[in-house]
Amino acid sequence: MTNQPASRERTIAVDVLVSIFRNGKKLDRTLEEIDSKDLHINQVYNIVLGVTRRHNMLRTYLEQKLEKMPPDKVLFILESALFELAYNDSSKPYAVVSDSLKIAEHDRLERYKGLINAVLRRFSDNLEREKLVLEKAPLFPLWFIKELNRTFPNDADVIAKSFFEHSPFFLFINTLKTSAEKIITSLKGQGIDAEAVEYSGVTSIKTNDKKVLHTNEFNDGLYTIQDLSSQSAVNSLNVSEGMSVLDLCSAPGGKAIAAAIISSDKADIVAVDRSSSRLFRVYENIRRMKLESIKVLDADMFEHNFEGKLFDRVVLDPPCSALGVAGRHPDVVWGKSQKAIGELASQQLKMLEKAITLLKNGGRLVYSVCTFTEQETTAVINKALAGKNDVKMVDSYYTLPNSVGMDGLFVSVLEKK
Repeated sequence: MTNQPASRERTIAVDVLVSIFRNGKKLDRTLEEIDSKDLHINQVYNIVLGVTRRHNMLRTYLEQKLEKMPPDKVLFILESALFELAYNDSSKPYAVVSDSLKIAEHDRLERYKGLINAVLRRFSDNLEREKLVLEKAPLFPLWFIKELNRTFPNDADVIAKSFFEHSPFFLFINTLKTSAEKIITSLKGQGIDAEAVEYSGVTSIKTNDKKVLHTNEFNDGLYTIQDLSSQSAVNSLNVSEGMSVLDLCSAPGGKAIAAAIISSDKADIVAVDRSSSRLFRVYENIRRMKLESIKVLDADMFEHNFEGKLFDRVVLDPPCSALGVAGRHPDVVWGKSQKAIGELASQQLKMLEKAITLLKNGGRLVYSVCTFTEQETTAVINKALAGKNDVKMVDSYYTLPNSVGMDGLFVSVLEKK
C-alpha cells in the first residue's frame, strides 16, 4: 500500500453514509453540503445511493460472514467496497480494497484492517459466487416487505425492485403561458430528452435530465417540478374558477400552484403551513410562476380559525413515512419503526378530522400521502369517516405500481353532503 491517501470520493462517501445511518441526517441535505470542488461528485453520489438502496442486502451479507460485528464505520467501509466490487464495473478491485484499508487507518481503525482485507479479498476472488450469496439477502427490512405484501399482494416483488430504478423528473406545465408540445420542442432544442406521458387523464412531461431545473423556461415559470402522482391528486380535486381552495401542509406549494393554473389563476387559494422556513419556498415558487390567486398563510391549522370561513375544496398532504418515494429518497426506509408510523397515523387522523370541518357542504377534500402503509392510508380514512353520515369517500387509489416511474402515493377523495 502506497503512502498516497485514499481517494476523496470514497472517503467522503463513507462519511456521508455514517451521517445518514448513524446520525440520522437526510440524504439529500447531506449530499448538498459536500464541497464538490476538485471532486468527482458523481462517483460519491453513485456509491452513496447504491449502498443506501442495498443497505439491507449488504448488511445481511456481512452479518452472515462475520462472527462479531465491528464498529459502524468499519461496516460502512465494507458496504461501500462490496457495492463497488459487485456493481461498479469501472472500479478497479485493487483500488477499492486499498482505499478501504487507508480509510480505516486514517480513522484509527487499524485493528480492523485484517478483517476488511479478508472480507474484500474473499469477495473479489470469488466474485460471481459471492454476488449470488449477496443477492439472496432481502432487499428491504422484513416490516417493509410485509407492508408491501399487505397493500400489493400480487405486485410486492415488482414494486420492491422498482425502488432501485432511477426516478425521473415530471414537469407540471403552466398552461396559462405555454403548452406541453412547446416545452418539449424547446427542451429537445437544448439537448434535453423529454417526452409527454399520461396517467389517469393527466398529461405531464417526463425527463431524466437535471438540466430542466436550470432552463430559462423553468426560471420564467413556464413549468414547475411536480411528480405525476401529485399532479393526479390535484386533478382529483376538480377545482375550477371562482372556488375557494385550502391547501393544508402546503410547502413547497406544488399543489396550490397546480390548482391555481388549473383554475386559470381565478380561484381563491390559501396555502397554509406552520413552517416559516418551508414557506419561503412557497413564496419563491409562486413568484417564479407569476400567480396571483394564492395567499400564503404561516399558521398552525389547529390554532387558526380561518376567519370562520369554509372552503369549496380542501387538499391535505400531511407528514407521513414517505415510503412511496423510496426510489427517489432511498434513505426514507431506514430508521423507521412501527411505533413511529403509528404516531404519524395518529397525527394524520387529527389533521384529516380538522380538515373535514373546514369543508363546505357539497365540497370536496383530497387526502394524499406518499406512502402505502395501511395505518396511514385506508385506516386513517376509515377512522375519519366512522360515524359521519355527512361525508363519504367517492374515490380512493394508489399510484403504485405504475409503468411510468412516478412516486407511490395514496389518494382518497371525500365529499361532504
